[in-house]
Amino acid sequence: GADGTGAGGTVLLRLPSATVTAVLNGGSGVALNGSIVGSTRTTLEGFSVYQNTTGAISATDTLADPSNPIYAAALGFMSNAGAITSALGQAGNSAFVLAPGVEIDATTQSNGTGTLQLDSPWNLYNWRFGANNNIPGVLTLRAQNGITFNASLSDGFAATSGVGAFTLPVQASDSWSYRIAAGADFAAANPLAVNAANPADVTIGACAGTACKINIATSPNASYAPIMVRTGDGFIDVGASGNFVLANQESVLYTAGVAGSGITPPGRAGSLQGRAYPTDGGDIQISVAGDVIGAPTNQFVNAWLWRVGAPANSPTGSATAWTVDFRSFQQGVGALAGGNVSVTAGGDISDLSVSIPTIGVQVGGTTLAANSVQVDGGGNLSVAAGGSILGGSYYVGRGSANLQAGADVGAIAASAGGTGLAPIIGLGDATVAVTARGDAALAEILNPTLLGRGTLQGVGGANVYFSTYGATSSVSLMAVGGNVVLDDNNAGFQNAVSGSFIGGNVTVLGNSLAALDVLPPTLNVYALNGNIDILRTLALSPAAGGNLQLFANQNVIAAAGSSGNPAQLIVSDANPGQLPSPA
Repeated sequence: GADGTGAGGTVLLRLPSATVTAVLNGGSGVALNGSIVGSTRTTLEGFSVYQNTTGAISATDTLADPSNPIYAAALGFMSNAGAITSALGQAGNSAFVLAPGVEIDATTQSNGTGTLQLDSPWNLYNWRFGANNNIPGVLTLRAQNGITFNASLSDGFAATSGVGAFTLPVQASDSWSYRIAAGADFAAANPLAVNAANPADVTIGACAGTACKINIATSPNASYAPIMVRTGDGFIDVGASGNFVLANQESVLYTAGVAGSGITPPGRAGSLQGRAYPTDGGDIQISVAGDVIGAPTNQFVNAWLWRVGAPANSPTGSATAWTVDFRSFQQGVGALAGGNVSVTAGGDISDLSVSIPTIGVQVGGTTLAANSVQVDGGGNLSVAAGGSILGGSYYVGRGSANLQAGADVGAIAASAGGTGLAPIIGLGDATVAVTARGDAALAEILNPTLLGRGTLQGVGGANVYFSTYGATSSVSLMAVGGNVVLDDNNAGFQNAVSGSFIGGNVTVLGNSLAALDVLPPTLNVYALNGNIDILRTLALSPAAGGNLQLFANQNVIAAAGSSGNPAQLIVSDANPGQLPSPA
């Protein structure tokens, strides 16, 4: 903080549970004699290690019952939480939390393969401890070789399929955090450390069968169960000496936060249908020595970020709001209630989608006259590849995004099994910087709330759209050693994701794709050793401080692109107050 005290940070201390418990008998392995300034939450994780002997985490291992030795040990440790907290001199510190840690290790010595897989769902929702039965813990999975999720690892929701699987509980509570390390270096103190000499992958497996279908015919599938690694307000850290892999569209990783307050519009078709406004989402960190391999998806943000509202000239003028439908999310990685996401790969990052949305909380009422939107959520996104960043999509509703590639930013050709689209950049009140050491190309730069609504939200209400660009929203694109290309990929984008939009139209204007040409107020493009090729229409949103900069070492070329449409550069001087907005 400005006064030097700091504010808003968290601190995590990690020690073996036996060392922590020993303080009750005069043990000196842990002492908290100083003060931690500015921490809103200081967690002491007392962890116990379990050697996996089968290569799989069994249903017995995941049972929330004292008959399960893993659960029983956490229960026993936390039965002394009050006494341990007092012994450490923290009884008067409301920010201090004692939490159980569960570490499951798999080595070639313990199970013959050094691999670990989850074959039946592990729902940690009922793994709560302490005097008030409300303290979650930290789960650490470490394997000498690969880790594969063939079933969901979940917290923050009451179930992993059926009723309660995608509805945030009304009573908000903290959730478990996860560390997942494949190719683990067991000699290191850092539980996420890996042995780069032994490449091993973390894989969220391919979901197959009827349970993986979000709809059956046109009706919702009551038993829908994708493969999810998710939690609520906890963190998810992934490390691998090899790759991180999302096997298909129904393989996802996200944090969901907890249910916040707000006025929810009526539950009719096309509305938010009673969904909560999530808040306090956890952070995500993915760091691998190899590649990050995402899954191509037919979704864009609008498929799962539902919104409502109607302007004054509509027969049903109503208040504005937007929130997440967790059931509909099939778009890779997300901090869906806000939070920061970091993705780092020594090799390429391909077909990865990462989203950090905002939540439009209605706090005034349900009528247009009472409309008052409080925008929550957002965060910072960092994506770094030693190789190339190819395809995928990246969305930040509020905050910043920074993408850096040691080679190119571009597309995987359709002939090579890709979508043929370079990365899609979505943003609201955010700043985005994209840097490539080679060539740089983006398929789209757009504002999702200017597009149509998702099919799964259903038809009903007004076809609402509005801009969430801020006055300082910007995109900067730099190619250090090659060319920058902004081609007209509107038709390709429509073809790739139209199935997830109502009526198959990504925009609300039928056959017109003009909304895809609307960029934030500021666009900076730099080609330090090559050309800038503008092969499409780029229309900057009006703002008092908006700016367009194009700097090339060679040529700046504006010409018809692959669509055949002429290139246009438009810096609007319209009144920003006349644009459709959530207000």
